[in-house]
Amino acid sequence: MCHRGISVVLLLVACFCITNGVYGLNITDCGSSDNVAIHEISVSYCEDVELCPLIRGNTTILTIRFEMASLVENLTAVVHGTLGDSDLFLNFPYKHRDACKEELGLKCPLMPGKIHTYKTPIEILMIYPKLKSVVKWELREERRKNLICILIPSRIVDI
Repeated sequence: MCHRGISVVLLLVACFCITNGVYGLNITDCGSSDNVAIHEISVSYCEDVELCPLIRGNTTILTIRFEMASLVENLTAVVHGTLGDSDLFLNFPYKHRDACKEELGLKCPLMPGKIHTYKTPIEILMIYPKLKSVVKWELREERRKNLICILIPSRIVDI
C-alpha cells in the first residue's frame, strides 16, 4: 500500500516536471491542434515566477519551438488579454499578425517533421496600466483554426 502511494506521488511529480519543462512555470495550453507538437515556450524575464512580468517601456520576447505533422501554408498571430481579475478576453491590436515573416523566425510554408522557431517581440508601452492579465496567444492557420493556443499569466509592471 505504501509503495503504491509513493509511486503515485512520483508519477505526479514527474508529470509536473515534464509539463513545466515544455510550457514554463504557469503557461498552459488552451486548445492547440493535434497537428502540432510544442517543444518549448519561453517568455523573456519569466523564469520561476507565478506571473510573467511585462515591463512597461521594454520589449518582451515570446519564443515557441514547435513541429508540424503536416504542411502549413500560412500562420496568423491573434492576441487577446484579460484586464485584472476579469475572465473576459479583449482583442489586443498586435502589429506582427503575419507570423510567416523571416524576422519572426518563420518562413511559410512550414514543412512537417521540422522544428520551427517562432520568436516575436511584444512591446509593453508606458501607457499600459499596471495590472494582472492573462495573455491568450494563438497561431492560426489559413482556415482560421488554432494550431497553437497558450495562456500566459502576466503582470504589467515598472522596473
